[in-house]
Amino acid sequence: MNSRSPLFEGTTILLFSALILVLDQASKFAIRYYFSLHESRPVLGSFFRLTYVENPGMAFSLQFGHSAFLTIFGALASAVILTLLIRLRHERFLTRLALALVFGGALGNLVDRFVRGGVVDFIEINFGAKGLPVFNLADTAVAIGLVMLVIVVLIDKEPSLPESKLRETYARKAKPGTTDEERIWRNGR
Repeated sequence: MNSRSPLFEGTTILLFSALILVLDQASKFAIRYYFSLHESRPVLGSFFRLTYVENPGMAFSLQFGHSAFLTIFGALASAVILTLLIRLRHERFLTRLALALVFGGALGNLVDRFVRGGVVDFIEINFGAKGLPVFNLADTAVAIGLVMLVIVVLIDKEPSLPESKLRETYARKAKPGTTDEERIWRNGR
């Protein structure tokens, strides 16, 4: 019996990506509407501020390559992640959710690059004199998704099938007698 909910089967996990994209674009629209470029307003004192900047670089204001390169790279990365999401549609929910977060975040920043030539960033967190580079919800989704993927890979200890079960599974899938390798697997020698 399949223990996975039909709601999360297949590519419906892409709804999470769509939600990230919508929230990211809505937040960026609000910042552009209510703030002037480089305007900063405290939310939690100097620790957490909303600061409107436009970033031609990568996530978290990292500078690497030209904007056109980053746009092409982002489009290719998004295509690869989408392909993974489709191919891994029967994997565990957390794996697919992590990929969906990365995909939604990548799309959010990709939309900015296509529309504005750079990314709108607005979340500023400071720890005394030091702080993180200004970022956005898309960056946050990508970072959370990547951390989730690392955790899933590190702690996912799915028990492997015993050799007899592997032979049985392989024998059911293989066409009878077509290769020596199949005969070896079925006969155990």
